[in-house]
Formats: sequence, structure tokens, C-alpha cells
Amino acid sequence: RYLVDFGVMIYAPNEGSKNEAILAIENQRKTEELDKYEEECKKAKSICKNIILSTTPSLEGYKISEYLGIESSEVIIGTGVVTDFISSITDLVGGRASGYENSLAKAKQEAFDIVRFKVALLGGNAIVGVKSSYMDIGDNMFGVFIEGTIVKADLITMKYN
Repeated sequence: RYLVDFGVMIYAPNEGSKNEAILAIENQRKTEELDKYEEECKKAKSICKNIILSTTPSLEGYKISEYLGIESSEVIIGTGVVTDFISSITDLVGGRASGYENSLAKAKQEAFDIVRFKVALLGGNAIVGVKSSYMDIGDNMFGVFIEGTIVKADLITMKYN
């Protein structure tokens, strides 16, 4: 008995080994798909640092050549008991709650990193109309939300005579 899949012939002497052969083929496919996805992720990560983010609907000096859709990222984080305790003391005596500020800044950066990564995966090089918002979820947790429109933007070259 031979099992043929995409030009690959696998010897399967009995039903049990036939099932093992099918599993081997499926595992090979999953491995190839995962390798392809990991390669795309590496490429996207290298592109991320060059992604343009703008709160405006257009980019000065660029022409938007294609709109790729609306995308968002959400990061929900907990502040932790120690941060809450220190912040409650700060609240009593006055001053800035640096523990909360640091947590918020970290969550915001992570949300921007996620949306940049999504832009790169979708083949864009910019996101316009970026909006960020924050939400107190309760139980020492809050969320940071980033959204915008992914675009392909081409640099406009000026010609001088």
C-alpha cells in the first residue's frame, strides 16, 4: 500500500501505518505553514520601525495609493497590588502616581507596537487617522486601545526645473 500526497509516495503496509503516514503529512504541512508564518513575522518586525503613524487623515509629502482597511490593537494590563498601594499613598499626600504612569506608558507602547506589526503584515507602510483611548476596566485593570486606517503611501518626489 502506498499513500500519495502532493507527489510524495509513502509506504503504508497496514491501516495503522496509513494513519501514521497521514498524520506525518499533516504535521509536515503544519510545520511548513508555521515556518512561512514565522518568516512573514520576521519580515514584518524588520519593517515595523519604518511604519508611519499619523493622527491626520493624510500624510504630508506622501500620496496614499491604497487603503488596506481599519485595524486596531487592544492591550489590557493589571497594575498590581504594590503599584496600587504606593499610588494610594501618593493620592493621600499628593504628587504623581509614577507606578500608574509607567504601567500606562508600557501598555500604550505595546498597543502601538501591535498595530505597527499588523500594518506590516498587511503590506502597508503607514496608518492614518490614529486614535488612542483608555478604559478603566476595574479590579486594578485598564485598557489601551489604538485604531486607524492602514494605507500604502508613496513618497511624492518634487521635480525642479
